[in-house]
Amino acid sequence: KQDPNEAYAARTALLKRYPELESSDPMREATQKITDTQRDLVRVSTESLAAETSDVANRSEFTIVLSSRSGNGAAGLSGRVAYVLVDGAVYGLAANDGKVLWRRYVGRDRVIQPQPISAEPGADALVADVARHELVRVAATTGKLVWRLPIGEPFQTPQIANQQLFVTTDSGRILSVDLESGVSNTQAKLPQVTAASPTFDMRRPYLYQLGDHSNLYVLAKDSLASNEVYYLGHQPGTIAVPPVMALGHLFVAENAGPNYSLLHVLATDANGLKLKEPQEPFRLQGHVLVPPFLAGRRVIVMTDSAALYVFDVEPTTPEKPVTEVLKEIPKTFEKYLTYPFVDGTNLWMAGRSLAYYEMQFANGQLKSNWVDFANETFVATPRQFDTALVLVRRPANGTGYRVSAIHGTEKTPLWETDLSVPAGQICVDPATSTISSVSSHGALYKIDRQALTEGYANPAADLGSLTAMSYTDGVELGGGKWALVDPNNLSRVAFYDTTQSTRPLRAVSTNLPEGKATAGAVAFGDGVIVAMDNGLVAHVDLASGEHAKPFQPSIEPNTKFVWRQPAVIGDGGEFVIANNRLKLYRVGVSTQGAKNLRQLAEADVSAEIVSPLASVGSLVYGVIRGGSGDIVATFKVPDLKPGKEWNLDGRVTWGPQRVGDLVLLISDSEGLICFDGGDEKKWTQPFTHDAIVGSPTVD
Repeated sequence: KQDPNEAYAARTALLKRYPELESSDPMREATQKITDTQRDLVRVSTESLAAETSDVANRSEFTIVLSSRSGNGAAGLSGRVAYVLVDGAVYGLAANDGKVLWRRYVGRDRVIQPQPISAEPGADALVADVARHELVRVAATTGKLVWRLPIGEPFQTPQIANQQLFVTTDSGRILSVDLESGVSNTQAKLPQVTAASPTFDMRRPYLYQLGDHSNLYVLAKDSLASNEVYYLGHQPGTIAVPPVMALGHLFVAENAGPNYSLLHVLATDANGLKLKEPQEPFRLQGHVLVPPFLAGRRVIVMTDSAALYVFDVEPTTPEKPVTEVLKEIPKTFEKYLTYPFVDGTNLWMAGRSLAYYEMQFANGQLKSNWVDFANETFVATPRQFDTALVLVRRPANGTGYRVSAIHGTEKTPLWETDLSVPAGQICVDPATSTISSVSSHGALYKIDRQALTEGYANPAADLGSLTAMSYTDGVELGGGKWALVDPNNLSRVAFYDTTQSTRPLRAVSTNLPEGKATAGAVAFGDGVIVAMDNGLVAHVDLASGEHAKPFQPSIEPNTKFVWRQPAVIGDGGEFVIANNRLKLYRVGVSTQGAKNLRQLAEADVSAEIVSPLASVGSLVYGVIRGGSGDIVATFKVPDLKPGKEWNLDGRVTWGPQRVGDLVLLISDSEGLICFDGGDEKKWTQPFTHDAIVGSPTVD
């Protein structure tokens, strides 16, 4: 008795050689026989799978959520909660003002959006923990665990049907779960793997589950027993979203070709069975990677080419029940995800902007009302709360995510909350025993006892309108002062001074021409040294704002430089810097006349230095790329003449960096290597830890 999957494979191979056989009666009969065997291969189990009611222990003693909010809010949404997935964590936000109520880490392995368990205000959240392969229900306003059901393997987006929910795993298991208790008393195992969730019709007692290839399975919702199998004929890997049911008609999106997809329409009888394809599938431009949006009798589909299609279902015309009533094809062929949301004839499209349209079905056109948030990347379907829409997006040229609520039709902003914005610098000041964090957006947080107790912190200061900056390069200046640099925008540098009580955080204008940093900034005097791709090496004086005239070697027009992070030498009044032009420079500050950076020495190097520079004693250390291993080279101060070199067996993965009176680096072959300015390595020891984050300290 031949395995059905082998039989399908034989059918595919035969049709490749003889495609004309596909419509023949013998081929149809043979295909139907294979499909009929699939129904009996669905195995149902009534094993009871219990949910846990105790939560997983937190690995950290303290966890603090740093967020910043703005806006006047929406009083009419008090008591309601918006659930959002951001950077591997689910947040519960107060829908009226964007305040963070709770956060739960769920992992980054796949994106499964959280959802309320019902349409009631304040309904609990259903969350997919993709890191632990668990389905989780948490309380709306606190995030506290109600139950968690270990699934044991990757699964798709859960589907809620009243007090029952259905979960499909990648291996082809379907679990029926009681929404109140989290217990699963019934499971089915398909003879195929799956790549999408099931769908259902609330008025019919069946689930519709696509297999990875060929078949659509119709299962009873109460028992998961297989009632019917329909042969669709799709190939493996062509299904990315679950089907949609509208007025007894299933819409199945098959990504059939490299740049197109097919939208199949399957009609059912009054009971939801006896599937048939009453008309030819619709060919769409692009792939369907975002689930179609169901709006009554209409189905809205968007492809990764930003092509929009709207279909209308008319059950009274069974020979052609579905018609295309609106289509909008973009003139460009860029690939990106767009998430549609529909309310009546109002359509919002959230992709690389947010566009609001009126769908005019009488003439098959879209009326554009407005487009906003240009060049921002939306990552989820908008959620509606009365007349407000809650949006999740990545800001243009920024870091982190921004969750905002707007008046849907008027785009009036109600509130905004920035989440998962990286810390540009964690500032620890031993002198005052204080810990602060400055985000890459320029928001200052005080990590005090209250923040540790509550687990949340709001900004104590914020650079406000300068949030388009991305301060990701933090530099400790000493004396309770820090600088933060945006490597891609050097027009301003953030300056944090803990000794100032009234204005500890401010932005200092650099007066530099347009350019990007090619190396990390270093502390120098009362400011920082930044090296730019236009060839400039500049000193930004954060104390006085009187910056020295930059140093720039002679260059040809339109030449791009790659500088390496410099090493400050001597008493801190000079530094050594290298570039990709096989040059090494010693630079100091001249105070004769106008303050300027002046070249004090220059040297040619035999090969390009590919690492930061570090200095101890009278030596400057750098790394040169060798054939099979790197070379640690030294240069003598003040004339920059070559010194001793060390040939390594492998590659340098971190450093060199000065730590106290030592220079450290890590090689993938020798581990952690220490130099002290002498003629030999001071010591070497194995290093098997993860990558170093931040700057090491010596105790």
